[in-house]
Amino acid sequence: MGRDLELLSKLIKSSSEAALGTLEEDSSGTVARPYLSATGYVVEDEEKLSVAVFLSKLARHTRNIQKNPCVSLLVVETGRDPVHQRARATLMGKAVMVRDEEAAGHLKREYLKRFPKAEIFFSLADFSFYRIEPSEIHWIAGFGKAGTFVFSGEIWQPRSS
Repeated sequence: MGRDLELLSKLIKSSSEAALGTLEEDSSGTVARPYLSATGYVVEDEEKLSVAVFLSKLARHTRNIQKNPCVSLLVVETGRDPVHQRARATLMGKAVMVRDEEAAGHLKREYLKRFPKAEIFFSLADFSFYRIEPSEIHWIAGFGKAGTFVFSGEIWQPRSS
């Protein structure tokens, strides 16, 4: 278990781009359907494996989060191999706007280290950080190497089948 969690943590820390999945109501307002978008992210808490995304309130995914904070974030190992040969993980949890100015300042510094060309977005008033607090992570590290971890009692534990 420890080695698997270490590999998962390394994957999340080494990548910086992901697909963000939010839930969106259909035109009748009765059915939630998945909506995916590409986003950058930074690790916010290495123990909890929470990450932060920088989103515009004008974006469709942000409007979806405001109605339903349940999200998933698909992280794929950076590389040239076909995607099915690379490690990947889906973080499932809730997205919460970061309102603390000190925390947002720290995230901004980390975000600009990863995405220096994003500086322009920090001059726009409609962007904010959202913390994704995963409660479950499903990961695949190769053929026959997969598992699910749940965050329970302040630690990550493998989910029993």
